Amino acid sequence: MPRQRSTTKYAALVACVGLVTACGPTDPAGTDLAQTDLEQRLEEMYEPDDPEDTLTAACQGGLRAEDDATRDCTVTTGNDEVGVRARVTDVEADDLGIETTPFLPPESVEDAITSSLEVQGYTDVETVCDGELIGLTGEAIVCQVTTPEGRTKVNVDVTSVKGLLVNFDFKGE
Repeated sequence: MPRQRSTTKYAALVACVGLVTACGPTDPAGTDLAQTDLEQRLEEMYEPDDPEDTLTAACQGGLRAEDDATRDCTVTTGNDEVGVRARVTDVEADDLGIETTPFLPPESVEDAITSSLEVQGYTDVETVCDGELIGLTGEAIVCQVTTPEGRTKVNVDVTSVKGLLVNFDFKGE
């Protein structure tokens, strides 16, 4: 009879340990997307415009397995760099469901506007934009363009997006 009690106590102890383990907090780290894995997925998602160019992605960390978590990365092809924002769309997916959106940092938009105006004959052009240009048709930002003739507010509108190529127009007010 004493053996039966100790077996019962042992079974009860095992059941309690099992409940604590099963019901305790789970570590989502197993479903996070590591930095190198995120970079590899981005490199597989996009193709360079020139087949002879190499496309590389660089991220400042991985992507957490949380709804709507984001990570900004830089994708480089040839001499061109584009930002890509990866966002978690499906935490339950085996490979963590993500969607990506290209964006142009303000400096890239500023350089493009300045170069375009210099080609048109303007000199001493300085352009300052109010933020990044999200690569979705219809997105817009405002920039200030300063030349010796004065300062002009310029509206910058995304006209189309194809892969990493974000096309935009700009027009002064």
